[in-house]
Amino acid sequence: MTSRIERRFGVARRALPGRPCHPPAGTGREPRDRSKRLVALTACKPVACVTVAVLSGAAVAASAAEVLRSEVHHRAAHFEVVFEVVLSAPHEAVQRLVTDYGNFSELSSTVVHSEVVARIADGRSRVKLILRPCLWLLCRRLVKVTDSYVSPAGDIVHVTLPKYSDFREARERLTVTPEAGGTQTRVLYRARLVPDFGLPPIVGPWLVRRQIVNELSATADQVEALARER
Repeated sequence: MTSRIERRFGVARRALPGRPCHPPAGTGREPRDRSKRLVALTACKPVACVTVAVLSGAAVAASAAEVLRSEVHHRAAHFEVVFEVVLSAPHEAVQRLVTDYGNFSELSSTVVHSEVVARIADGRSRVKLILRPCLWLLCRRLVKVTDSYVSPAGDIVHVTLPKYSDFREARERLTVTPEAGGTQTRVLYRARLVPDFGLPPIVGPWLVRRQIVNELSATADQVEALARER
Protein backbone atom coordinates (compact mmCIF):
# COMPACT_ATOMS: atom_id res chain seq x y z
CA MET A 1 0.00 0.00 0.00
CA THR A 2 1.17 3.53 -0.71
CA SER A 3 1.09 6.33 1.81
CA ARG A 4 -0.76 9.62 1.37
CA ILE A 5 2.56 11.41 0.77
CA GLU A 6 3.59 8.85 -1.86
CA ARG A 7 0.26 9.18 -3.71
CA ARG A 8 0.35 12.96 -3.64
CA PHE A 9 3.88 13.47 -4.86
CA GLY A 10 4.22 10.41 -7.07
CA VAL A 11 7.29 9.02 -5.35
CA ALA A 12 8.25 5.60 -4.07
CA ARG A 13 9.48 4.85 -0.57
CA ARG A 14 12.89 3.18 -0.47
CA ALA A 15 12.96 0.31 2.03
CA LEU A 16 16.52 -0.50 3.09
CA PRO A 17 18.12 -2.30 6.01
CA GLY A 18 19.04 -0.08 8.93
CA ARG A 19 22.65 -0.88 9.77
CA PRO A 20 25.27 1.92 9.72
CA CYS A 21 27.44 2.20 6.61
CA HIS A 22 30.59 3.27 8.35
CA PRO A 23 31.86 3.36 11.95
CA PRO A 24 31.41 6.43 14.14
CA ALA A 25 34.16 9.03 14.02
CA GLY A 26 36.99 8.31 16.43
CA THR A 27 36.68 4.52 16.43
CA GLY A 28 39.89 4.15 14.45
CA ARG A 29 38.21 2.05 11.77
CA GLU A 30 37.56 4.78 9.20
CA PRO A 31 39.67 4.65 6.01
CA ARG A 32 42.47 7.18 6.43
CA ASP A 33 42.68 7.92 2.72
CA ARG A 34 39.96 10.47 1.82
CA SER A 35 39.40 9.06 -1.69
CA LYS A 36 38.81 5.57 -0.23
CA ARG A 37 36.43 7.04 2.35
CA LEU A 38 34.52 8.85 -0.40
CA VAL A 39 34.18 5.64 -2.45
CA ALA A 40 32.95 3.77 0.63
CA LEU A 41 30.32 6.39 1.37
CA THR A 42 29.01 6.70 -2.18
CA ALA A 43 28.85 2.91 -2.58
CA CYS A 44 26.89 2.21 0.62
CA LYS A 45 23.17 1.55 0.44
CA PRO A 46 21.75 1.03 3.98
CA VAL A 47 19.28 3.51 5.40
CA ALA A 48 21.77 5.19 7.74
CA CYS A 49 23.79 6.34 4.74
CA VAL A 50 21.11 6.75 2.07
CA THR A 51 22.23 9.35 -0.40
CA VAL A 52 19.77 12.21 -0.36
CA ALA A 53 19.44 14.46 -3.37
CA VAL A 54 17.09 16.79 -5.13
CA LEU A 55 17.05 18.12 -8.70
CA SER A 56 20.54 17.27 -9.85
CA GLY A 57 22.48 15.38 -7.22
CA ALA A 58 23.32 13.62 -4.01
CA ALA A 59 24.56 14.54 -0.56
CA VAL A 60 27.35 12.28 0.65
CA ALA A 61 30.27 13.71 2.59
CA ALA A 62 31.19 17.25 3.57
CA SER A 63 33.32 18.90 0.93
CA ALA A 64 37.08 18.91 1.45
CA ALA A 65 37.50 21.36 -1.41
CA GLU A 66 37.72 25.07 -0.57
CA VAL A 67 34.22 26.44 -0.97
CA LEU A 68 34.30 30.18 -1.63
CA ARG A 69 30.60 30.83 -2.19
CA SER A 70 27.44 28.78 -1.76
CA GLU A 71 24.09 30.43 -2.40
CA VAL A 72 20.67 28.97 -3.20
CA HIS A 73 17.63 31.26 -3.45
CA HIS A 74 14.05 30.09 -3.91
CA ARG A 75 11.80 32.52 -5.75
CA ALA A 76 8.29 31.49 -6.77
CA ALA A 77 8.75 28.14 -8.54
CA HIS A 78 12.44 28.37 -9.36
CA PHE A 79 15.81 28.09 -7.65
CA GLU A 80 18.79 30.36 -8.34
CA VAL A 81 22.15 28.76 -7.51
CA VAL A 82 25.69 30.15 -7.26
CA PHE A 83 28.47 27.83 -6.07
CA GLU A 84 32.19 28.60 -6.28
CA VAL A 85 34.99 26.28 -5.20
CA VAL A 86 38.74 25.82 -5.58
CA LEU A 87 39.86 22.24 -6.22
CA SER A 88 43.32 20.91 -5.45
CA ALA A 89 43.49 19.25 -8.85
CA PRO A 90 45.00 20.12 -12.25
CA HIS A 91 42.90 22.35 -14.49
CA GLU A 92 43.21 20.14 -17.60
CA ALA A 93 42.04 17.03 -15.75
CA VAL A 94 39.06 18.86 -14.23
CA GLN A 95 38.11 20.30 -17.62
CA ARG A 96 38.16 16.82 -19.19
CA LEU A 97 35.89 15.41 -16.48
CA VAL A 98 33.24 18.13 -16.61
CA THR A 99 33.04 18.00 -20.42
CA ASP A 100 32.82 14.20 -20.58
CA TYR A 101 29.04 14.37 -20.80
CA GLY A 102 28.54 10.65 -21.30
CA ASN A 103 30.21 9.79 -18.00
CA PHE A 104 28.49 12.13 -15.56
CA SER A 105 27.44 9.07 -13.56
CA GLU A 106 31.06 8.95 -12.32
CA LEU A 107 30.61 12.33 -10.67
CA SER A 108 27.34 11.76 -8.79
CA SER A 109 25.73 8.62 -7.40
CA THR A 110 22.32 10.12 -8.20
CA VAL A 111 23.04 10.04 -11.93
CA VAL A 112 21.96 6.49 -12.75
CA HIS A 113 22.74 6.81 -16.45
CA SER A 114 24.24 9.42 -18.76
CA GLU A 115 24.79 9.28 -22.50
CA VAL A 116 25.34 11.51 -25.49
CA VAL A 117 22.41 10.71 -27.76
CA ALA A 118 23.29 13.10 -30.61
CA ARG A 119 26.06 15.37 -31.88
CA ILE A 120 24.75 18.57 -33.40
CA ALA A 121 26.58 20.33 -36.24
CA ASP A 122 27.05 23.59 -34.31
CA GLY A 123 29.09 21.81 -31.64
CA ARG A 124 26.33 21.03 -29.15
CA SER A 125 25.94 17.59 -27.61
CA ARG A 126 22.48 16.31 -26.74
CA VAL A 127 22.81 14.52 -23.42
CA LYS A 128 20.26 12.31 -21.67
CA LEU A 129 20.52 11.85 -17.92
CA ILE A 130 18.51 9.45 -15.79
CA LEU A 131 18.47 10.67 -12.19
CA ARG A 132 17.40 8.92 -9.00
CA PRO A 133 17.13 11.69 -6.40
CA CYS A 134 15.74 11.16 -2.93
CA LEU A 135 14.16 13.57 -0.46
CA TRP A 136 14.62 11.83 2.85
CA LEU A 137 13.52 8.27 1.96
CA LEU A 138 11.16 9.29 -0.82
CA CYS A 139 12.77 8.65 -4.19
CA ARG A 140 11.74 9.07 -7.79
CA ARG A 141 13.13 8.68 -11.28
CA LEU A 142 13.75 11.85 -13.27
CA VAL A 143 14.76 12.40 -16.88
CA LYS A 144 16.83 15.38 -17.92
CA VAL A 145 17.77 16.00 -21.57
CA THR A 146 20.16 18.87 -22.24
CA ASP A 147 21.94 20.57 -25.08
CA SER A 148 25.47 20.94 -23.74
CA TYR A 149 28.30 22.94 -25.27
CA VAL A 150 31.36 25.09 -24.60
CA SER A 151 30.61 28.76 -25.21
CA PRO A 152 32.98 31.10 -27.10
CA ALA A 153 34.04 32.48 -23.69
CA GLY A 154 35.00 28.96 -22.58
CA ASP A 155 32.07 28.36 -20.21
CA ILE A 156 30.36 24.96 -20.19
CA VAL A 157 26.63 25.47 -20.72
CA HIS A 158 23.78 22.99 -20.20
CA VAL A 159 20.33 24.00 -21.46
CA THR A 160 17.57 21.56 -20.52
CA LEU A 161 14.90 20.71 -23.11
CA PRO A 162 11.57 20.76 -21.21
CA LYS A 163 9.78 18.70 -23.86
CA TYR A 164 11.88 15.66 -22.95
CA SER A 165 12.59 16.40 -19.28
CA ASP A 166 11.08 16.56 -15.80
CA PHE A 167 12.05 20.24 -15.61
CA ARG A 168 10.09 23.19 -16.91
CA GLU A 169 13.39 25.03 -17.19
CA ALA A 170 17.01 24.44 -16.26
CA ARG A 171 19.96 26.45 -17.44
CA GLU A 172 23.39 25.77 -15.96
CA ARG A 173 26.75 27.43 -16.61
CA LEU A 174 30.14 26.22 -15.41
CA THR A 175 33.25 28.42 -15.53
CA VAL A 176 36.49 26.47 -15.02
CA THR A 177 39.72 28.45 -14.66
CA PRO A 178 43.27 27.49 -13.63
CA GLU A 179 44.75 28.64 -10.33
CA ALA A 180 48.30 28.44 -8.95
CA GLY A 181 49.84 27.85 -12.36
CA GLY A 182 47.31 25.18 -13.30
CA THR A 183 47.87 22.94 -10.27
CA GLN A 184 44.55 24.07 -8.79
CA THR A 185 41.20 24.82 -10.43
CA ARG A 186 38.52 27.37 -9.65
CA VAL A 187 35.01 26.24 -10.58
CA LEU A 188 32.05 28.62 -10.65
CA TYR A 189 28.62 27.02 -11.09
CA ARG A 190 25.53 29.16 -11.80
CA ALA A 191 22.08 27.78 -12.45
CA ARG A 192 18.40 28.54 -12.72
CA LEU A 193 16.33 25.42 -11.99
CA VAL A 194 12.55 25.07 -12.35
CA PRO A 195 11.34 21.55 -11.51
CA ASP A 196 8.24 20.13 -13.18
CA PHE A 197 7.28 17.95 -10.21
CA GLY A 198 5.69 18.63 -6.86
CA LEU A 199 7.62 19.38 -3.67
CA PRO A 200 6.30 18.95 -0.13
CA PRO A 201 4.78 22.26 0.97
CA ILE A 202 6.55 24.59 3.43
CA VAL A 203 9.53 22.35 4.22
CA GLY A 204 10.14 21.25 0.61
CA PRO A 205 11.99 24.34 -0.69
CA TRP A 206 14.14 24.50 2.46
CA LEU A 207 15.18 20.87 2.03
CA VAL A 208 15.87 21.42 -1.66
CA ARG A 209 18.15 24.38 -0.94
CA ARG A 210 20.11 22.40 1.62
CA GLN A 211 20.45 19.34 -0.58
CA ILE A 212 21.55 21.32 -3.65
CA VAL A 213 24.45 22.68 -1.61
CA ASN A 214 25.29 19.22 -0.27
CA GLU A 215 25.19 17.78 -3.78
CA LEU A 216 27.48 20.42 -5.22
CA SER A 217 29.96 19.94 -2.36
CA ALA A 218 29.93 16.17 -2.83
CA THR A 219 30.36 16.47 -6.59
CA ALA A 220 33.26 18.90 -6.08
CA ASP A 221 34.97 16.33 -3.85
CA GLN A 222 34.42 13.58 -6.40
CA VAL A 223 35.73 15.68 -9.30
CA GLU A 224 38.77 16.63 -7.26
CA ALA A 225 39.51 13.00 -6.31
CA LEU A 226 39.12 11.73 -9.89
CA ALA A 227 41.13 14.59 -11.42
CA ARG A 228 44.04 13.94 -9.06
CA GLU A 229 44.12 10.30 -10.15
CA ARG A 230 44.31 11.15 -13.88
